[in-house]
Amino acid sequence: MSIDSQPFAESFPPQPRRARNVPGRVALVLGLVIVLVSTLQQLMSLMVPYLMRHFALTAASVGWLFLPFMVLDALLGIIAVAFGIVGLTRPNLPRGAAAAGTALGGHALLSVTVFGITSLVRVLF
Repeated sequence: MSIDSQPFAESFPPQPRRARNVPGRVALVLGLVIVLVSTLQQLMSLMVPYLMRHFALTAASVGWLFLPFMVLDALLGIIAVAFGIVGLTRPNLPRGAAAAGTALGGHALLSVTVFGITSLVRVLF
């Protein structure tokens, strides 16, 4: 019997299907959406001088332009952290995506919190 007489696929045993951590993957996708939203926010911040000059905006009113981004970041961050924690607590499943999604969601929440505190301090003092 020669080597060429057996089909190549029969020479290896079938591989078992890898377990999937769906909540972890959802957390990662939400984390990537957070990165996209944050990138759009940074691009918009580059337009602030033009917007202030063209629309005669004050410095105080410019902060309102970023409010939708902050709210979206906060909501996505909360959901990503929740799904990430669920994904991290599931036994015998891969945890890489869940950890990454949790980290990105936590970073978004931290950024929104710091931005909110600094905005509050700026208004009060």
